[in-house]
Amino acid sequence: MVEVDPATARRTNQILWTTLLLSQLVYAGIALSGIIEVVSTPPGPEILYALSAVALGLGVGSHYLWRRATGAGQTLHAATPAPSVAFGSYIVAWVLDEGIAILGLILALLAYSLSIWAPFSTAAFVLMLLHRPK
Repeated sequence: MVEVDPATARRTNQILWTTLLLSQLVYAGIALSGIIEVVSTPPGPEILYALSAVALGLGVGSHYLWRRATGAGQTLHAATPAPSVAFGSYIVAWVLDEGIAILGLILALLAYSLSIWAPFSTAAFVLMLLHRPK
């Protein structure tokens, strides 16, 4: 096994987390700017329900993986794990958080109103803040 300097691993985690967090602001900017052509009318509510269910699953999955990254059986943030050990779980949890923001962008591009897609972006942003690297 390759030894990783803990300071380097922490810095890498922080850079990756910050990049993913800021990318969510880019998604909101794309949705609000009108850069991409939006369909004229939103589809039926079925797509909204389906994407809401997927977002809920992503949120639960990301939180579960984040807890696993802190150590088996321990509560969230009960102990600071070695960054190099938990790196894989961190990345997967962050990508699942990011997926919720992408679902919000999809809803915006499908002509859903801000009041519909903004909670997706907000939830993803809050989860990323909760899942910050230790």
